[in-house]
Amino acid sequence: MSATYCRYPRASYGPQFIGFDALLQALESDPACKSSIEALDRLIDEEAFHIKLSMPFGRAQRDKALQLLQKLRSSVAKTRVTAIMGILYSVRCNMVHGNKRFAPVQTRVLAPVTTLLRKVSVVLYDKLRNYVE
Repeated sequence: MSATYCRYPRASYGPQFIGFDALLQALESDPACKSSIEALDRLIDEEAFHIKLSMPFGRAQRDKALQLLQKLRSSVAKTRVTAIMGILYSVRCNMVHGNKRFAPVQTRVLAPVTTLLRKVSVVLYDKLRNYVE
């Protein structure tokens, strides 16, 4: 994984357009999304997988994972949404730039990530559609 390809700020464009409060409300009011956020929190907390990896060898960076987890647990919408998007973006980077071997934990990670990504996409699409109309 190259830091050139995985720039964290890119993950904030959608939430900035949607609004951090609006996006968090959409995610937390959806039972599947709320459950997905809780599942990712547990997986990171229990070190079931390594969300933050060093370049170029992919070594776990527990300190960065704990910082992300702290932000995920924040009561501030912008901080919490930024953490959720950071998780989605980190998983994306790990999938694109990481090794291609399959591990069973990937299913436990990708299921909640897919749920959240789907919801963010729908909310963003709705916002764009209303913006154009």
